[in-house]
Amino acid sequence: MIRKHVIFDMDGVLVDSEPYHREVLSVCLEDLGHELSDEYYNSLVGTANRPMWERVKADFSLEKPLEKLIAVHKELFFQMLHKDKVQAVPGVQDVLEELNEKGFRLSLASSSPEKVIDAFMEILGFTRYFDHLVSGENIERSKPAPDIFLKVASLYDVAPSGFVVIEDSKHGVSAAKAAGMSCVGFVNPNSGNQDLSEADLLIASMRELHAETIKSL
Repeated sequence: MIRKHVIFDMDGVLVDSEPYHREVLSVCLEDLGHELSDEYYNSLVGTANRPMWERVKADFSLEKPLEKLIAVHKELFFQMLHKDKVQAVPGVQDVLEELNEKGFRLSLASSSPEKVIDAFMEILGFTRYFDHLVSGENIERSKPAPDIFLKVASLYDVAPSGFVVIEDSKHGVSAAKAAGMSCVGFVNPNSGNQDLSEADLLIASMRELHAETIKSL
């Protein structure tokens, strides 16, 4: 089977945004009297906002209500956001252009909230490449559960085996494989030391990703 449906994660795959996400979460925790370690942050990469805060609240024994923590985080995220902090992963726009030109159907499936996805895609001008932008905040179970990828498959009415997923996190790769999809693991240093060993193919640069690479999976 030649797979011509490709699903891109956003943070760390399309947008080199993990350093910014880490900065915002670090400020949130500092305001609550806690420090965010690299190891702890890396363990959160790929997790949707609500389950992330459920875990953080429990791990740090935070007294504030969950809804308040989520609201403060979202407000701070946009207060600190500047277009200069939103940089595309090097080489990824060339990948999007090539796949579009060769008839691939592209979608985005991200654990980030809709408002964040829309902001990042608008700043980079990437919205035009995608049939669907799917947010983890509207999915019952976050990655590593397969739900978000199965949602994309249902929007096309195409079997999961017809998709290739591009991911940079352990949670994302696990979700793709649990969905029955092929997966390319992108080793992005800004995403931390992620275990991508479940992926069908590992790449260290988006410049390694081409239409023929995807067809070969």
